[in-house]
Amino acid sequence: LVVFIFLALLSAFFFIRRNGVFKYKFYPAGNYAKEGRKGSNKAVYITENFDCVISTILIGNNIVNISATVIATVMLTGIFGPEGGIVLSILLI
Repeated sequence: LVVFIFLALLSAFFFIRRNGVFKYKFYPAGNYAKEGRKGSNKAVYITENFDCVISTILIGNNIVNISATVIATVMLTGIFGPEGGIVLSILLI
């Protein structure tokens, strides 16, 4: 149960990161980097390598979601049996 909760929190983390990366896509990072603002170099890196960054985030999110689904299915199958556990896992996840 603890691992499942951890994976749910990790999935939320990836979701928040994905939304943040899309924000950087339209961010005038180049202007801020020239001004020397803190964190602007990271923003420039994200905008220049947008495809790589978003792919990494989405792949990580998929791995976490698949792992959470497997753990939920195993837990619910152990509690409710093969038929009930799989059905509940599909409905819950």
